[in-house]
Amino acid sequence: MMNITSFFRKNTYMIKCKGISYISWRTLLLLVSFFTVLLLVCFSQYPGSNGESILQHILF
Repeated sequence: MMNITSFFRKNTYMIKCKGISYISWRTLLLLVSFFTVLLLVCFSQYPGSNGESILQHILF
């Protein structure tokens, strides 16, 4: 019969090891997606302007 504390220690260690890499890849994907959308929005043309981007409209 297996000791219950060793069982939980093994499973907790496996979850932590798998969870760390999963969280970092998910965070990286989220950040890349967020900044891609942000850049696309900032460099798109401002409505009703003469070719001015939204970023230019905010800054100037």
